[in-house]
Amino acid sequence: YFNASPTSAAPVDIGRTDYVLLPSEGADGFGFNVEGRIRAHRMLQITAGGDFVLEHHTLETWDQKLIAPVLSPDGSVLRATGTIIPGDAHGATAVFRNVGAYVQGVLTPRPEWTAIGGLRIDYHNIYGANLSGRAGLVYARPSFSVKLLYGSSFKAPSAEQLYAQPITFGGLQGNPGLKSQTVHTLEAAGSYQLPRGRGRVGVNVFATDVIGRVEFLPSGNFVQAQNIQDEWVMGGELESRFVIARPLHVQLLAGVARTLTQSAGPALLGKPEVANALFPEYQLHLIGEYSLPWWALKVTAEVSYICPRSAY
Repeated sequence: YFNASPTSAAPVDIGRTDYVLLPSEGADGFGFNVEGRIRAHRMLQITAGGDFVLEHHTLETWDQKLIAPVLSPDGSVLRATGTIIPGDAHGATAVFRNVGAYVQGVLTPRPEWTAIGGLRIDYHNIYGANLSGRAGLVYARPSFSVKLLYGSSFKAPSAEQLYAQPITFGGLQGNPGLKSQTVHTLEAAGSYQLPRGRGRVGVNVFATDVIGRVEFLPSGNFVQAQNIQDEWVMGGELESRFVIARPLHVQLLAGVARTLTQSAGPALLGKPEVANALFPEYQLHLIGEYSLPWWALKVTAEVSYICPRSAY
């Protein structure tokens, strides 16, 4: 269960001397899931389940709170200081409801070989039925492992992206015609256990196809979330952990990603070209962890660098 809304101490000053803006929005809802597992065969385990999420949204708008009285020509007070004037579509609501069901099988024909396959279907009250899948093949030995993986997913837009009222000119305006975003990812990974337990090194490469990527673009006097071009992204990651001494472990993480191709999306006609990358082109993380001799305490230090990512 969740329940959220802005506090009364959240006014927005836009430089006006007569009023400030107050956000009017909120959300509450609940969700649950059930899951069961069965060993259908000594080599096959099947997992099946379902989940349900219900969200009630009070849609975002901006009320005006007077910080100076509104006077008539004769000086009488028409509206006193502190009066709140409801914004456009104040109190409008929307309901998001999603029912999901999934099944997954894990097949282990030999101790070193594992295959996995699964399907999930989501029924969203706005975006209908959406099918996602996953598949994988793993070969694992004590000192190394190799994986081939595929997965897909679906993401529905948020209430803000669909229905928000703009705060002022240039603000975010909802786009009720926004479509969902889907992703398909292929991944190959391998890892190697260093001799004498000195650590482990793993690398993976991936290719991701983003269909209906969502970005914010100018639309008239406002900004709207819109589905732009489809996009292929390819990259790789390094994940390593080294045992320098018994109490001292060091992790080195690195990643690179680059957009390979972009389709010419119809939403881009007459709009600025969206050139910002979906992910940072490269990033590095160095993490040190030292185990203290008292009460299982640990001290951790991290140094990270993430390359600049253009917002345009």
